[in-house]
Amino acid sequence: MTENSIKILIVDDIPETVDSVKRMLSFDENLVVIGYANDGRSALSQVRKLDPDVVLMDINMPDMDGITATQHIRQRYPYTQVVILSVQNDLSYMRRAMRAGAHDFLPKPPMMDDLLSVVNRAGEIAIEQRSMANSAMNMGTSTSSSGVIPRMSILNGKVITIYSPKGGAGCTTVTTNLGIALRSKKNKVLLVDGNSQYGELPVFMSLQPRFNILDLLPRIEEMNAEEISTTVSTHEPTGIDILPAPPRLEMADQVDAEQFGQMIETLRRHYNYILIDTPSYLNDIALSAIEKADITLLLSTPEIPALKNINSFLTLYNQLGFDPEKILFILNFYDRRSGISPERISESLHQEIVLALPLDEKYELREAVKRGVPLMMQSRSHIFSKNIFLISNKIQEKISQLEEID
Repeated sequence: MTENSIKILIVDDIPETVDSVKRMLSFDENLVVIGYANDGRSALSQVRKLDPDVVLMDINMPDMDGITATQHIRQRYPYTQVVILSVQNDLSYMRRAMRAGAHDFLPKPPMMDDLLSVVNRAGEIAIEQRSMANSAMNMGTSTSSSGVIPRMSILNGKVITIYSPKGGAGCTTVTTNLGIALRSKKNKVLLVDGNSQYGELPVFMSLQPRFNILDLLPRIEEMNAEEISTTVSTHEPTGIDILPAPPRLEMADQVDAEQFGQMIETLRRHYNYILIDTPSYLNDIALSAIEKADITLLLSTPEIPALKNINSFLTLYNQLGFDPEKILFILNFYDRRSGISPERISESLHQEIVLALPLDEKYELREAVKRGVPLMMQSRSHIFSKNIFLISNKIQEKISQLEEID
């Protein structure tokens, strides 16, 4: 075992399963099994004695079940990551496991590639967090009685939610490019993928993230700035941080709307601007993002079906008691030849259009998406980039106005 080895504790009451898992782990020299337990209480004792990086935990065990044991481990030993292994491969068990603080959930028997990948990722998190905690303590930073470093709550960031009630309005394109416009030496920017099923932020920025929103969501209240910074992914060319959606479709339901809202409130303390990219369907996550928003950037294309959906959304928005002053309505892909002017659309919807972005006739935006390089990075003098800067200015003006009213 080397300094960088990932130490693993296997917890299962079936010896054959223990042998099978141990055999699969032996194919990776960096993974070292340091102990075993056959129930939840024994697992707690072994974690205290052995200090593993990763615990592979069964759910159905005598004395204390795996989810209860996971909750105790995460509360007492916050740097130890727990991966649940269970034959009970349904969403209710997955949700319970994640709420207890589990890093991931794998069905039994796991595929070897999946097991090795998940354990390596969990181990890296454990080692990084433990290392940062030790560095902080050596520098004289105090810790709480649980061993968790206190958060550095220094900012009061603004949340910008980008939403359209119809797909194809360019929400992700606007989110990524607007993030670049807002980013500066003074302004830290985080992009959050609120589309838990089909999030595409990393694709639009040629990023291969190691972690995702589920690595942050259950533990956000106990994490400090350094831990958050190692869990989000940084787009090095721009310095923007990104919090991607879950990597697999079946994991989408693990993103809890209440936890999502709490996470956004915590992240405000660490970023000047948080931009949330949302799906076109108005689910609990999208509603939570709109509720937390200082500004909702509402996008639409000029087609009749899209405008009909905008009208329905505005009606619901008002019925829910949200502040109409927080909406900035942007018309995207506007073609002057269409015969429908922004003025007519604004009058029909009783909603001011603050900007009309012209149709991308040369398909430059499409090509930028294909390359995974936002157009703002390629040319800040492009008409689209200039309009993104205008949106950035509109947002800052609106925030200032709303703060004066308050």
